[in-house]
Amino acid sequence: MAGRTVIVRIVETRGSMPRGAGAWLALSEDGSLMGSVGGGSIEYLAIERAREVLAGAPGETCWFTRDETGMACGGDALLDIHPAGEGELETLLSTEQTEKTRAFVYGAGHVASALVKLLPDVGFAPIVVDDRPAMAVAERLPGAARIVCGPYTDLATLDALPGAGDFAVVLTHGHIADIDVLDQILGCGCAYVGCIGSRRKAVIAREELVHRGHDQNAVDAIRLPIGEDIGAETPAEIALAIAAQMVRMRAESRGGRHAIHHTT
Repeated sequence: MAGRTVIVRIVETRGSMPRGAGAWLALSEDGSLMGSVGGGSIEYLAIERAREVLAGAPGETCWFTRDETGMACGGDALLDIHPAGEGELETLLSTEQTEKTRAFVYGAGHVASALVKLLPDVGFAPIVVDDRPAMAVAERLPGAARIVCGPYTDLATLDALPGAGDFAVVLTHGHIADIDVLDQILGCGCAYVGCIGSRRKAVIAREELVHRGHDQNAVDAIRLPIGEDIGAETPAEIALAIAAQMVRMRAESRGGRHAIHHTT
């Protein structure tokens, strides 16, 4: 973003709003826009107010009520609108990147490539692992925060095991490799584990994982088949179904039935 910039940040909300406290947008004098405070009329009004500040009006902290916004969701938002301080935008961007949920994607095939492109835009930092040097390359995985190439049989040595609260998506090139990966990650405390495959494969994989000593409840918790049931067929559609399921599971783990609902 070039030139002077105005930051608009949600301080507090009342009722149901598209975004909660901490959401922000930045408008620069060259017209560049970054971030979002929820879209719709509240965002339109916030941008108009930001333009006024860019033109010389003083910054302010004020409520945008449902009477002013006319938003059907029926909530209010307290917005802080001010000229960006030195390094403030960079700090916001850095914090946003740090707060992304780590998502370990095992496999770098067509579905994984499509998924990795989607995940950064919905708050995940993808870490991709594949045992094929020709597949584990940045050109195929433009959204990856990290790419690891090595055997699926020893993820610990590759430093490619997820930690507590991480998400794990298993999309390798074969069911044997899928089971080997699941065998290693089930005890890691992941917030989400999903694996691609048919319902028949699900039965075989679960039986094998129990045979290897895993708790039945942990095995049953694997999202296998993975993804929301949207009738997906192409790699891009399957990736969308997986990303949607990941977003829903993260929202539910944070205590909200729907990600778009924020209340005080």
